[in-house]
Amino acid sequence: MAHFFNHLVTALPIPLLPLIRDEFNLSNTQAGLVVSAFTLSMGLAQLPAGILTDRIGPRRIIGFSILGIGISGLLVGLTHSYLLMLIFLILMGVFGGGYHPAAPPLLAATVPPNNIGKAFGFHLVGGNAAFFLAPLIGAWIATVWGWRAGFVGLAVPTIIFGIAFFFIISRIIMRKTQSVPQSPTPDTTTEPTQRPQGWKKQIVLFLLLAALISSLSMSTISFLSLFMVDHFGITAVAAAIFIAINNSTGLWASPIGGYLSDRIGHVPSLLISCLAAGPIIFLMTVTPYGAGFVIILLLWGALNSIRMPATESFIMKHGSQKTRSTLLGIYYFASGHGSGILAPVLGYLIDQFGYSISLYIVAIAMLSATLIIGLFLWTIQNKSTSAVST
Repeated sequence: MAHFFNHLVTALPIPLLPLIRDEFNLSNTQAGLVVSAFTLSMGLAQLPAGILTDRIGPRRIIGFSILGIGISGLLVGLTHSYLLMLIFLILMGVFGGGYHPAAPPLLAATVPPNNIGKAFGFHLVGGNAAFFLAPLIGAWIATVWGWRAGFVGLAVPTIIFGIAFFFIISRIIMRKTQSVPQSPTPDTTTEPTQRPQGWKKQIVLFLLLAALISSLSMSTISFLSLFMVDHFGITAVAAAIFIAINNSTGLWASPIGGYLSDRIGHVPSLLISCLAAGPIIFLMTVTPYGAGFVIILLLWGALNSIRMPATESFIMKHGSQKTRSTLLGIYYFASGHGSGILAPVLGYLIDQFGYSISLYIVAIAMLSATLIIGLFLWTIQNKSTSAVST
């Protein structure tokens, strides 16, 4: 539920972007700034949030994150200024940066190590459910009362849940402190007794590839609704429905990703999702409007959902108990910061060269990065496996 409400409001800017662009008469570059105002600030907030979580614990961070997102989303819906909207989106990103570095360690403390991937996969269902429902609800509200009402309508229940979550968790902490004074949070995950050869390089390459592909994918998704409106000539409401279709894959693909991560390993799961991402982006530009395009959206969303539990469970396995939130913060900082920078850059390319050429560039960048970084990562993985077997 916390993951659901963490993303309920933050999922609105992309599907409502065509309406925002029309009202403020924005170029694609300026429309990219609407998305990057949130993603860039959220990426910047991830790293200090991870460090803070390792110091004070995840529960308070999660509560303040959800409550802050709701308040910021409410302010976005109440403003009539483009500049103020950007400021409040930045504020929403700052609060949103607290959740993801805090939630996985808290979740990992409750499940056996061999089921962490599955747990993270099901945890992602909550966030993906928000990304599925928010465009549908927000688009429906926007057709009646405008896009601002979409933010207000979803921000209010988020604020209510944030307050409720904070008091519920505080009550649990109080009861636990009274019954078992100074008892640390149980953690069923264990520290690796022996680090494999090249484990530091493996962590760096893994996080680099995951963050880079996530940044390119997220920046492309930022323009998905605009692409469908401009390329296919559909309405903004219809584009929001297609965004929901793309996001719906997380409801079933995230558990599959967690299962694959536990069965075939984190590195193979990551490489599979990254290798297919570039070709999918290319196919999106050449597939005509219809059932084939829906299939492409479903495949694209599934790849993004498969990558997430593999990344989070990899960090939980290879990071120490004292640094896991920090490593998560680094990953989300890199991916969020990267997408925040790339969104206006991609918007500028679209303004100059059009959607097709710009998305070709993204597809080539994805495939090239995966082949180059993935080769080194796979080599180190094989060496580590051989050393452990020996």
